[in-house]
Amino acid sequence: SVVSCPVDLYVDAANTAGAAYPYATPETAATKVTDALSAATDGSTIHIADGTYPISSTILLNKQIVLEGIGGIPANVVLTASNARRTLWMSNEGAVVRNLTLSNGKSTQSNGGNLKISQWGGFVSNCVITAGFGDNYSGNGGNIYMNAGHVTHSVISDGKLNNTGGGNKGVNVSISGGLLEHSLITGGSDATDGSSTNVAAGVYISGGTLRNCTIAKNAGLTTGGVFASGGSIVNTVIAGNTSANKGGDY
Repeated sequence: SVVSCPVDLYVDAANTAGAAYPYATPETAATKVTDALSAATDGSTIHIADGTYPISSTILLNKQIVLEGIGGIPANVVLTASNARRTLWMSNEGAVVRNLTLSNGKSTQSNGGNLKISQWGGFVSNCVITAGFGDNYSGNGGNIYMNAGHVTHSVISDGKLNNTGGGNKGVNVSISGGLLEHSLITGGSDATDGSSTNVAAGVYISGGTLRNCTIAKNAGLTTGGVFASGGSIVNTVIAGNTSANKGGDY
C-alpha cells in the first residue's frame, strides 16, 4: 500500500509504545527526530514535544521543512549531539527551525559545531544554541557558522574553539553571509594555543550583517567580542568582553 507524506508530523521521546510510521498524530509520534524527518517532505512541519533528544547523526534540513518545539519554550525541547558531531545543518532557504535548544554539537576539521547554514540558507528563530565546540585546525564557529540564511531572537552561548594555527575564526559565531539579528551572543571562550590569528570569542564577521544584537561576556585570546574583516554591524551592543592579548571588545 502507498502511505502519503503527512503535512504535520510529531516527535515525542516518551512515546516508546505508540510510535508508528508516518508519525502523523501525537499518539503515533516518532521517538527520534531523524525518524520523523525521513517521513517528511517539502511543506511538512515536524512538531517536537518537550524532552531531550540525543542526536546520533547530524540533522540535515535540505527541504522546505519546519522543525519546531511544540510549547514555544526552547529550554524544554533539547536536541543534543553529546560532543560527538554537528547537531544541525541547514541547506534550504525554505527550511525553518524554531523554539528549540541545540546543544553540545562538535565540528572537527569543519565549521559550525551546533549549526551550519550553507549558501542555500535557512531560517532560525527563538532558539538557544549552546555549548558548541569547534575542534582541530579547520574548526570555525563553535556554535554557528553562517554562509547565508537568517538567525533571529535567539541566545547563542558558551561556544568553544580549540585548535592550533590558522585564523579568521569565530568561537561562538562565524558569519560570511546572511543576517544575524535580535540575539544575545555570550560566554564564548577561546581555548586555542594562541597561534591562531584574528579569532573572536564572540563573533567573527567577514560578510553578511550583524544587527540589533548584544555581544557580551565573551573571553578570547586575541579578541573577546567581535573581529570584523567585512560585512556590516548595525545597532549592536558590544561590551564587557575580555581578551588576554589584544582587544577586549574589538
